[in-house]
Amino acid sequence: MTRTTRRSALPTARTSTRTSTGTSTSTRTSTRTRTSTRTRTLAAAIGTCAALALGGSLALPAVAAPPTAAPDVEAQGLLSPLSLAVRPNGTVLVSQNFAGLMSSVKTQGAAAGTVTRVGTQLEPGAELGALSVTPSGRVTYAESRETSAVVKERNVWGGTKTVADTWAAEVAFDPDGDTEYGLLEVDEACAAQVPAEVGGATYTGETYSHPYATTTVRDVLYVADAGANTIWKVQGGQVTPLAALPPQPAVLPDEAYAAFGFPSCAFGTPYSFEAVPTDVELGPDGWLYVSTLPGGPEDPSLGARGSVWRVHPATGELRLVATGFAGATNLAVSGSGDVYVAELFGGRVSVVARGTSTPTTAVEVPFPGAVEVVGKDLWVTTDVLSGLQPGSTPAGSVVRVPLG
Repeated sequence: MTRTTRRSALPTARTSTRTSTGTSTSTRTSTRTRTSTRTRTLAAAIGTCAALALGGSLALPAVAAPPTAAPDVEAQGLLSPLSLAVRPNGTVLVSQNFAGLMSSVKTQGAAAGTVTRVGTQLEPGAELGALSVTPSGRVTYAESRETSAVVKERNVWGGTKTVADTWAAEVAFDPDGDTEYGLLEVDEACAAQVPAEVGGATYTGETYSHPYATTTVRDVLYVADAGANTIWKVQGGQVTPLAALPPQPAVLPDEAYAAFGFPSCAFGTPYSFEAVPTDVELGPDGWLYVSTLPGGPEDPSLGARGSVWRVHPATGELRLVATGFAGATNLAVSGSGDVYVAELFGGRVSVVARGTSTPTTAVEVPFPGAVEVVGKDLWVTTDVLSGLQPGSTPAGSVVRVPLG
């Protein structure tokens, strides 16, 4: 059964400048997106209204002053560094998603700052991401293509194997296939006035997989799937849905509804977007922590609506930890239970102290994409959207921030 989607997805535009080492030499652009015409149009209408209201500037959430310790730049010139993992020896692994590339960054000794390719670079149009390191030292990562998505492991000798086919699992289970999104609170008479060309007042989740983050707890792999809106549990070779993230309602400006063609009877009613999970990590309390984008426009034009959830690793029970993030693309949980969140459109990594629900600024950095806490250091990828436009130069970085 084919479903029409109006979801908003993570960036999938590829500007690939490749050599055998991943160094930029020439630009090739291939744009691939899972965002439907309806969502794009709706997001554009909202953005126009926000620009008019703000005099053409984008209002970002107010942030506190950054800590006194300035970030140390460990690597530069990266294209779309959307995930990273830190090995026990201090070596940083970073994905250059839209180059289809895994890279290793030396952080110690005379070779500090050296970036080298790990494994084989994927073919143009394929994406590599979702990096994590298992307790035994294996590297977990995802490969995503137009109609396939798998999670693989790389052992310490360089051998690889597929450990989960999330696309096949999505086809088999489709956890949000019966979940309704859109204008859920209008009556039948109002719903009937929604023009047919925009696809109706409501819709259900599509069949699509985009594994975006992974973590391994003992012998169980958990996958945050930004396409399926689901956390997958992989154990003994079996892939099953642990939790589907709930719809995220937002009341849109009347002007946005009108620009999209919705009738006036829909004005003031919420539109339920799809929650997009972007990371999954284990907390010291034994629960999984998951960051989500709110669907629709991911910038703060509708407010900072990203969230962090706790998910029970056995039952899938969901509990909201905090909200108010401007593009929550990744998170890390410290040993004391503090949650650090990369806010792509907030220009910061925020922190939610254990036992609280209000994010505050940990450090201000431009366009952060991924974050990890290792000991007393915060590792962050920055400028993750640079180099995606034809002719532009990748300027993504890996930085280290001492936490004190």
